[in-house]
Amino acid sequence: MPCTVCTHNQVKDIDRALLSGAKLVPLSQKYGLSKSAIHRHKTHLVEKMALAKKRLQDSLEVEIFFKLNTYLEMSLQTVR
Repeated sequence: MPCTVCTHNQVKDIDRALLSGAKLVPLSQKYGLSKSAIHRHKTHLVEKMALAKKRLQDSLEVEIFFKLNTYLEMSLQTVR
């Protein structure tokens, strides 16, 4: 069964509020969702954010590696 928050038409607003530290009860009341649904959503939202952060870090590491490799090649060509 899909997450009721993920399928909510205001999921982006809910996500922003959760990431900003909003409390569950006021959010559940504001958006007409149960506190437990908001809590479950927050759990997998945090997991999705951690995965996105890891992917970004991996991407940056690859980019840095390629730049360093390019600079090394340029240096070797200069030395030759």
